[in-house]
Amino acid sequence: MRILYRSVSLIFLFFSACTMPANNIPSSSPLPETLYTQAVETIVSKMTVEAGTPTIPAELPAQEITSTATPQPAVSATQLPTLTTTATVLPTGTSTSSPTIIPTQSSSDPRAGLGDPEFRDTFDTADNWPIYTDTHVKFEVSDGRMVMTAFEPDFYNGWMLSWINPANFYLEITAVNGVCSGKDRYGVVFRAPNGDAGYLFGFSCDGRYSLWYWDGKKEIDIVDWTTSSLIEAGEGKTNRMGVKVNGDRFTLYANGSLLTEVQDNNSDKGEIGLFVGAAATANFTAFVEELAYWNLK
Repeated sequence: MRILYRSVSLIFLFFSACTMPANNIPSSSPLPETLYTQAVETIVSKMTVEAGTPTIPAELPAQEITSTATPQPAVSATQLPTLTTTATVLPTGTSTSSPTIIPTQSSSDPRAGLGDPEFRDTFDTADNWPIYTDTHVKFEVSDGRMVMTAFEPDFYNGWMLSWINPANFYLEITAVNGVCSGKDRYGVVFRAPNGDAGYLFGFSCDGRYSLWYWDGKKEIDIVDWTTSSLIEAGEGKTNRMGVKVNGDRFTLYANGSLLTEVQDNNSDKGEIGLFVGAAATANFTAFVEELAYWNLK
């Protein structure tokens, strides 16, 4: 079934910030990634949907573009401890919500018992996305895949939001790494309340995962980059990335297996999308073959 649009409004917002090194770090030492407030570039698709089927407007409105570059104060990063119970501890001092420990439990593939998805995109067209290119990233649909490229290894994360705005849901993508190394990463954006905020859940080339919230000015770490044998690492590897969002509880999955569960309340609603960023490889490209979500009962 072809998805049609009723109205489209595109907004581009760019925030850039860089912190100084922490105390006792020589100025000649390379700064770890956690000392940077990552810049986020965003294009947002705001669409009105009626009964699941938007309608095409006769004429799309012109894009409104706003660009700012404002230095922000340093944000301390706290590495999450690894517990024998495989629980995840939310870092203190960075999130507006109270730290919570949620023990993980064994789980079967979350997709298996959900039936048909509420929405599924195999990228035969770009109808559901405001495709764009700027100086940092490029998004395009080609050969049945969303092709996401980060031009420079500068730790910028470029994201793009669709019109999809579920409440409680399970979201999953299937994606393939191009040539990559280290913390070159891709992932999903969810509960993005506007064009300059949202949760980002990512997989890196070297087999790590992370979850953080971008509030428009700084990064709030929820799960720091953590290695998992459940993630297929390296060039050419395919992974299924899944996140179950139910109230303020987020359950993270890799290839149908449980990674961890956390609790956070920075945002309780918003749109979903995709992001890409490079840390080690120029022109790092990730290929998303499918995106689907299921509403939770």
